[in-house]
Amino acid sequence: MFIAQQKKKENIAEYVLYMWHIEDALRSLEHDIHKVVAHIIKKQNLTTEQKAQLHQWYTNLIEMAELENVKEKGHLQIIKNITGDITDLHLTLLKMPEQEEYKKIYAAALPHLQALEKKLSGTTQNETEVALSGLYGIMLLRMQQKKVSDETLMAAKTFTNMLTFLSKMYAKREEKPEDFIL
Repeated sequence: MFIAQQKKKENIAEYVLYMWHIEDALRSLEHDIHKVVAHIIKKQNLTTEQKAQLHQWYTNLIEMAELENVKEKGHLQIIKNITGDITDLHLTLLKMPEQEEYKKIYAAALPHLQALEKKLSGTTQNETEVALSGLYGIMLLRMQQKKVSDETLMAAKTFTNMLTFLSKMYAKREEKPEDFIL
């Protein structure tokens, strides 16, 4: 919860990736709050009050997963909404004449996005979700200590560049939304 709050403020793409990881962690713990307490919350160096807050946060996530029928696969609606916001920003930036830098970053990522989209065969909704999925996949491979090819790392670099730029612009849009109206 505390890490999520910080990531949400600092880098929205990292926040989405973190929350996808939390969703998977909850799945591995069978959405059982007792297992979450034993394997996650108790291991944290937090005050009693902070642990109670974390317990409530995980309880809420478990309840949302149940209500939204995403216990086995998929993402929570709150995370889908944010990825939708990132996609809207992506499309807005592509339409803004003054966003040449972003257009170049996107053009570098595009062939890799298209290649990964084919591999994902319809499991993603849009290009920003493809980029996020690519980075999440690499994160999972690294956690499993599996080798990641140089080609994949090169593609990931273009996704990182794209999502880093989008995250910076997302923060700017949060501060001054009027600057992003077409």
